[in-house]
Amino acid sequence: GIYLKQNNLEKAYKQFKNVAKKREDSRIYNYLAKTTILMKKYNEAQNYIKLSEQYEDRKGFLVLIKMLFLFEQNEYKKMKKLFTTQIEYPKHGYNFDNFVLGWSYYLMAKMYQTKLKEKKTAKYLQQGIKYFIEDNYILESYYISKLIDIPNDSVEIQIDEYIQKHSNIVKEYKDIFSLKEGNNNLLEFKERYQEFNLL
Repeated sequence: GIYLKQNNLEKAYKQFKNVAKKREDSRIYNYLAKTTILMKKYNEAQNYIKLSEQYEDRKGFLVLIKMLFLFEQNEYKKMKKLFTTQIEYPKHGYNFDNFVLGWSYYLMAKMYQTKLKEKKTAKYLQQGIKYFIEDNYILESYYISKLIDIPNDSVEIQIDEYIQKHSNIVKEYKDIFSLKEGNNNLLEFKERYQEFNLL
């Protein structure tokens, strides 16, 4: 999904369509649903969601796609109900991937931000960041804090440490793996985060 992360939706769409011709599973349908949602092709996205529903969703990725589907269409009441019943309180929700939980709480924070409810925005954002950091999704935690623009000193420190750590790895192993010293793509990400899509 590199094209998707680069926000190159047309290329991502073509890539996933080609993969879908060779294999059918929930992962590829979820990618197609996410891409078409971001392209605002909601009818097509709904079809891919239905196809993905044929498969078990143990980690909650389809729930996240459904939340995104509702969020992008400003269906906030429906999204909140889905979040409450599938993410916040369900017994099986404890098995959901932290990536799913982090993004789900981010979408809730964005929803409250549109309603100008600062305290709830901050509350859900901090919970999303917490889930990301628990699984070392450092880039994602920095990304969502910037998108909502609520300063978080802990996240800022962690992203700087993360970048420095990877910079040191490049220096140490540059001869073994033919890595170019000084070509720090993570530092570039920090400066140009708005151009990317990590969801």
